[in-house]
Amino acid sequence: MRTKQERIIHALFYEVFALLGISVLLKPLFQLEMSKSLTIGIAFSIFAVVWNLIFNYVFDTYLLKHHPKQLIQRSLKVRVVHALGFEGTMLVLTLPILAWWLNVSMFEALRLELFLVIYITLYTFVYNYLYDIISPPKIR
Repeated sequence: MRTKQERIIHALFYEVFALLGISVLLKPLFQLEMSKSLTIGIAFSIFAVVWNLIFNYVFDTYLLKHHPKQLIQRSLKVRVVHALGFEGTMLVLTLPILAWWLNVSMFEALRLELFLVIYITLYTFVYNYLYDIISPPKIR
C-alpha cells in the first residue's frame, strides 16, 4: 500500500496534468471562456484531490483485504473498475454543482460532464498505469 505522502504526490500530479488537459479542451469544444474553464477546473481539481485520497484509500484497503495480489499487479479489470468507480462517483457528486455554477440546465451540465468523464476516465487509466510503472506500490 502507498504511504500518505505517496498518495498526496500521486493525487497532486494527477490533478495538475488533468487540469492542463481540461483547460485546453473546454474553450474550443464548449465555448467557455478560459477564465471560467480554469475556475471550474481548479475548483473541481481541489474537490477531486480530496475525493481521490478518500476513494483510493478505500479502494486499496479493499484490495489489500480481499485481493492483495491485485494491489501490486493490477489487472485490466481492476484498473477499469477503479477508473469507472472514481469517475462515476465524481459525476454524481459534481453534476448539480456544475449546473448551478454555469446557470445551465442539468442536461447541459450533463453534456459537459459526459465529455469530462470520458476524457478523465481515459486519462485516469493512462495516468495510473504509467504511475505504477514509475512508482510501483509495495506491500507494507
